[in-house]
Amino acid sequence: MELNDEWENMISEVGYAETAELNEAGVEGITMEAILFCKHGGFIYPDTSGYIPTDNIIIDEPEEEQELIEPDASDPEAVKKYMCLFFRSKGLSREAVAGIVGNVQSECSFNLAEAKRINPNRFGLFQWGNSDGRLQAFNKWAKDNGRDINLISAQCEYAYEEMKNGGMLSVILDVNENNSSELMCNYTALENAKSPEEAAKIFATSFERCYTRYYFDSDRKMHYDDIQASFER
Repeated sequence: MELNDEWENMISEVGYAETAELNEAGVEGITMEAILFCKHGGFIYPDTSGYIPTDNIIIDEPEEEQELIEPDASDPEAVKKYMCLFFRSKGLSREAVAGIVGNVQSECSFNLAEAKRINPNRFGLFQWGNSDGRLQAFNKWAKDNGRDINLISAQCEYAYEEMKNGGMLSVILDVNENNSSELMCNYTALENAKSPEEAAKIFATSFERCYTRYYFDSDRKMHYDDIQASFER
């Protein structure tokens, strides 16, 4: 509750108001001390309640935090949910998270065994490879931090660290693949993506470093819309 100025118009050394100045309406005001320590006993009521309505004040409350628990790596739905919660917990927008997680769904459907079957030379949800040194860097990070690279939590954590620390190349992408409209792809662009589709293109180009038309052809749709919709459930 918030109180207006009529409750704060006088301070008395004895703890109560012996006299009070007149307000603009010519009515004696009253202090909180006068209510609590009135020398006459009982309560003295001001002409107004002093209450300032706050019902219409809108408070932007953050989303309720959910505990991150290591998912069963053999349960694609559990992996998907964990990834959404993890990247949201890092402060990324729903659009950015939908773009990231939609890429992984298109790549391997959150199934590590499927990811290995598709490309035996790459590892994990984010398909780290040896040819560019990224898998070696992941192994070193895991060793230095006492982490198991087979755990979903470790893969998400390292992917995030990689994104934040140079793992997302700055690439200019032609948004429509055949016109002069350009989209800068890097981590800052991912943070500020205006839609799941834009985030998906940025992530696929800058982090996955793939040929984006392959991702967006009609026979291999990204799943960012599915991920975005899941936030509303």
